[in-house]
Amino acid sequence: MVKIEWLESFAIGIKAIDDDHKKILQTMQDIQVAVEKPDYDLCASLLDELVILGAAHFANEEEYLAEVSYPYIEEHILYHQELLLKIKAVKATCMDTDSQDGLEECFNSMAEFLIDDIIAGDLQFKSYLQARGLVK
Repeated sequence: MVKIEWLESFAIGIKAIDDDHKKILQTMQDIQVAVEKPDYDLCASLLDELVILGAAHFANEEEYLAEVSYPYIEEHILYHQELLLKIKAVKATCMDTDSQDGLEECFNSMAEFLIDDIIAGDLQFKSYLQARGLVK
């Protein structure tokens, strides 16, 4: 399985956003432990929690980006909507599997969600925040 851990290079510099990312990462680590056991009920519960955390994080982040007049906010909102659809689809697939290999594949897909959000998506607006002097 993909090993995921927090790296300081993932930090955006906005405490609330970074804290959300850390909560999402911790939930992913908890899912990884549940997959390794395997504990299907715990996986289901944690996947539900991940969807809720992701949706709340996206809403918080979008609100912040609106406050700082991020010029590509509409594209970022669409990006979030696509990620949320992706994570829900992966969650549905995970709930249909009853094998260790299937759970591991689902976990790896969920890890891609986390990496897509923090690295691919959010680091794009980090440079905007830095240019405006909002983060270091």
